[in-house]
Amino acid sequence: MCKRCIATFIVFLLIAVAALFLVLKDAEAQTGEYPQILISEILTYPTGERFIELYNPNNETIDLTGWYIQRRTLSGNWSSLITSSNFEGKSIPANSHFLIARENSSAASNADIVFDGTMTMTADNSLRLRSPAQETVDLLGYGNAAEYDGEPAPAPEENKSLVRKVLNGGLYSNTGNNLNDFEIQQPTPQNINYSSMSEPKPEPEPEPEPEPESAQESPETNTEQQNTDNEEESVGENNEPQFVKTNNVVISEFMPNPEGDDREHEWIELYNLGDEIIDISGWFLDNKEGGVGPFEFPNGTTIMPGEYRVFSSKITGLRLTNTGDVARLLYPDNTVAYKEEYTDAAYENYSYALTGQNWEWTNNPTPGSKNIPFQEIENKNEENTKVAKTTAGSSSNSGKDDENSENITETDLSDVNKLSAKINQGDDNTGLFIPFLLGIFISVAGGSGFWFLKKKYIK
Repeated sequence: MCKRCIATFIVFLLIAVAALFLVLKDAEAQTGEYPQILISEILTYPTGERFIELYNPNNETIDLTGWYIQRRTLSGNWSSLITSSNFEGKSIPANSHFLIARENSSAASNADIVFDGTMTMTADNSLRLRSPAQETVDLLGYGNAAEYDGEPAPAPEENKSLVRKVLNGGLYSNTGNNLNDFEIQQPTPQNINYSSMSEPKPEPEPEPEPEPESAQESPETNTEQQNTDNEEESVGENNEPQFVKTNNVVISEFMPNPEGDDREHEWIELYNLGDEIIDISGWFLDNKEGGVGPFEFPNGTTIMPGEYRVFSSKITGLRLTNTGDVARLLYPDNTVAYKEEYTDAAYENYSYALTGQNWEWTNNPTPGSKNIPFQEIENKNEENTKVAKTTAGSSSNSGKDDENSENITETDLSDVNKLSAKINQGDDNTGLFIPFLLGIFISVAGGSGFWFLKKKYIK
């Protein structure tokens, strides 16, 4: 009888310790650092068009499972706005936007999360984006908000967005001061913001030099000359192209077969080889002739010297096939500025990149930064490595065009992880609540069991 009780007690104690270890391990993982994700744009009015846009400035895809957004009014406390259940299974690709829009809004068709609630954002609010570890990754306060970074951003206006400014290098401003980082602009959901900071200052026009007296002519001759000059200017305005053809903008990398839905995660990267800002307004990005149709760069689109600029398929609408295609950059007159063709089957999550003077498939996609040649990957099976080095392999497209397809995360969350994420989303002091209760339970159970055994069996 004594041995059976002791064995039962030991088994029970081991199960309790194992449960505590798993929960504490999850809690420890949630205290780690998470990458920077930015709130890049919000639209508060009209209420039916509300949206929140996030941006991933990193060179890798970020899993958003367990993330959440909270809101605080001027006189209230932090409350849930976009819960972690909305972010379940979602991810944001490298150097890309992530859009949360109200149902039936004009931006809903391109949204990553279509929100069926009111998405309440009123005057003088604060918004904060939080990681699964309850860290505030980004904070935005506007108007007379109670909380903000540095100073509050301007109060949003009707039919206009509060957008993060774009620096001359094409990057978003992130000084830690909402007033310096945000401004009022026209809405640009799922697209790079067009900021006054990124617009090149126009060069002053030189003052005309006075004509020498000897060159002056009679009024009749002068009038005749003016008419001729006006005709030449008119011809120039009507017939000469209003853009400058340059070879300094090239296609430097593209991703035909990304992980997940091709329609959302494909991208094409442009690079400015020169030392001057190049305006590509009115230029086109296209695949092979007869495809879905070219994407026209909107007015004000510029590329800084040495800048790698990425345009995702969510914005361009372009779809590169996985069995061979061509990426083309066209001038406004539809002549080719640059093009690159691939005939191999596109291996999943490999980009086709210009490295040095040659194009090659690489297992190191670098959207928005300098390209990296193919590198051997450890722990990959030999067949995949061989195929990737030669023809970039072949991929099955089954399910790629399914509208409901989503990214598959590397590791599925356990029930404990999901419960912890939901707890973390609410009260910030409840993250270790379950480990605390388990600790008390194990202490009481262990002490009671030891006391019982000692009293009954140990003399």
